[in-house]
Order: sequence, then structure tokens, then C-alpha cells
Amino acid sequence: MIISNSRKFIFVHVHKTAGSALKLALQPHLAWNDIVLGGTPFAEVLSPAYETAFNLHKHSTIDEIEATCGPEIVNDYYSFAFVRNPLVRTVSLYNYVADLFRGEGFTMGLTHDEMLDAARAQDPKYFHHILDWAASRAYYTSPDFSDFIRSPELESDIGFRPQVESLQSRKGDLMVDQLFKHEHLMRDLPRLWEKLGCRFMLPVWNRPKYHLLNPGDVSADDQEFLRARFAEDYVALNYD
Repeated sequence: MIISNSRKFIFVHVHKTAGSALKLALQPHLAWNDIVLGGTPFAEVLSPAYETAFNLHKHSTIDEIEATCGPEIVNDYYSFAFVRNPLVRTVSLYNYVADLFRGEGFTMGLTHDEMLDAARAQDPKYFHHILDWAASRAYYTSPDFSDFIRSPELESDIGFRPQVESLQSRKGDLMVDQLFKHEHLMRDLPRLWEKLGCRFMLPVWNRPKYHLLNPGDVSADDQEFLRARFAEDYVALNYD
């Protein structure tokens, strides 16, 4: 999440849509009175304090931002978000968690598969805070992607929440002024430069180095499951 008082904009950071890359890109263009939560080293330090004090965090919804900051700011500031094809976003989440197991396992002298076994065995010698994440629990308790997306553990993970929930009011009305599709970010960046009053490029950030699955390899049954799960996103975000 970004609330820029110097440039009068709000960025709603939908999980797994290149939000951290945007925060890194905008960092040199922001001022002392701008609030950035999560996504950069400094912003990651700030986020827990803001969540405790003001109920604002890295992935605050536009409704949560309005509840804390008031409707005047939400109405007066330009608000925007990045969104992503629901199937591709879910595969990205799966690969991201797999890469976390690979990376954190490496720091402990374990392979990806050995880190998985340690998690399943609940071996305290190899405990890491990522194992407490809902998506991580879904990952190490599921043998494959099909079981992962159907895991009860995944239901509570923010990365498996429909994107429209971050963008709508409690009544279901879209509250964000403009949406940019992840698939067309490079093409649409000039439009965003004009809105924000600065030029920047998006760095490659948080892209998994360990790929277990490509979107094109998702089975027809799993595609249908995700289409039902994210039916609102497919319609509201024009991914039909």
C-alpha cells in the first residue's frame, strides 16, 4: 500500500501483481510525508507498527484505507491498483512459495525436498516463520498444485483472496479509480507516469527462480476450479 500525500495518490497493493516492484520503482520519487507499507526493506519495517496502530498494512484494501484515513482522502486522491489473470496469479503464488522453500532450505543446508520433509515432520530444528503462512501450510501438506488450490489451509491466505475484495466497498462498488493489468504494464506505464507526475521503470522483483508449474500446464479441471473460485475477478476485471 502507498498513500502519497506529496503526489496525491493511493496505490492498493493486490497480492502477487508486481506491487513490490512498483514500490521500489517509486521510492526515489516519494517524499517524507508519503506512507509506503511493505515491499521495500524500509517499508517492511514500518508495516507492523502501522498495522498495530492504524490497521494499515502492506495489502490494505481500499475499504480499510477509507476506514482509517477517511472518505475525503480516498475521494480526493487518485487511486489505482495492478490486477492479474486469476489463473496466472495463483500459479505465481504456488511457484513463489516453492521458491521460498528452496531459498530458506538452502540457508539451512537443505534441498527444497528436504525442507518440505522437515516442514511435514514439524522438525523444530528447521523451523522458519514462513512455515506459519497459510500458503506455506497448504504447500507442504499438498502433493501437487491440484491439492494446493483445494487445501483448506489456503482459504485464509491473502494471496488466494479474490482481487476485487481489495478494490471494492463493503457494498460491492468499485472504489479504485483505475486498474492496470499485469499483462500490459509495460505498454501502459506511460499512462501511469502522466497520472503520477514522474517517470520510472519496474524492476524485476520477487520473481521465483524455482518454477514447478507453468500456467499453460494447469489441467482443465483445475482451470475450472479456479474459474469458479475467482468468478468475481473474471467478470469484474474482464478476464472472461
